[in-house]
Amino acid sequence: MSTKYPLEDEFGDIIKKARLGSGLSVTDVARKTGVDEERLQRMEAYEIRPEPAQVAALAKVLNLSQAKLQAVANEQYVPDPVATTFGKLEVHVLAGQPGEANCYVLADHAKGQTALIDPGVETQRIQKVLDEVGYPLAAILLTHNHGDHTKSLDQFADRVQDTPLDYTTIATPGHSKDSQTYYFGDCAFVGDLLFAGSVGRALPETGWYSTHLDSVRKILVLPDSTVLFPGHGPATTVESERQNNPFIQD
Repeated sequence: MSTKYPLEDEFGDIIKKARLGSGLSVTDVARKTGVDEERLQRMEAYEIRPEPAQVAALAKVLNLSQAKLQAVANEQYVPDPVATTFGKLEVHVLAGQPGEANCYVLADHAKGQTALIDPGVETQRIQKVLDEVGYPLAAILLTHNHGDHTKSLDQFADRVQDTPLDYTTIATPGHSKDSQTYYFGDCAFVGDLLFAGSVGRALPETGWYSTHLDSVRKILVLPDSTVLFPGHGPATTVESERQNNPFIQD
């Protein structure tokens, strides 16, 4: 089953993340839902589409929103285009290729400086955008320290001028212990905390899945119009995630 829209996660990813985060095996979920193990594994592998009754059973056991999960299963959720300019701030999106995370160059046209967020794409791509913007590099911000978010860090670290940027750092652990979100008022860079219609993978240690979901809820109290730039996949908004993310119960 192939997706028709550029989401990072589809139905199979969502139920697998919820299952693993809840500490449940395929056998456990099969027993609790009545969906046989082979069929469940094929759902997680995108090979078959679930029936509505199976979606309902999985949502109940995995503590997901049934209506939102069904919309994902039906490939009905398509994130709307989002703004990339917020007053004097402009976000340049460098979408990650396979094995890479999204990278962002934030240009502050009022102060004439840039911030580099999660430099995980090829150095040449980042340099091209920095050259086009033409401002000095004021900061490098890492949402967390996984290698796909830091691949090109060393090539830019010694160029940082450490001049002030106006943002708030919000601790959002779960995907990793050091995960954090950078909030610039109209937009936020969330790393692998959440993706459009899904969440990042939580640490396997006991308790980290609930910690991760607590962090997601912490971000979703921001104003509805706040644009969320994730570590993988398309950008989204706070309002869209509250309305469409299966991990968020109504």
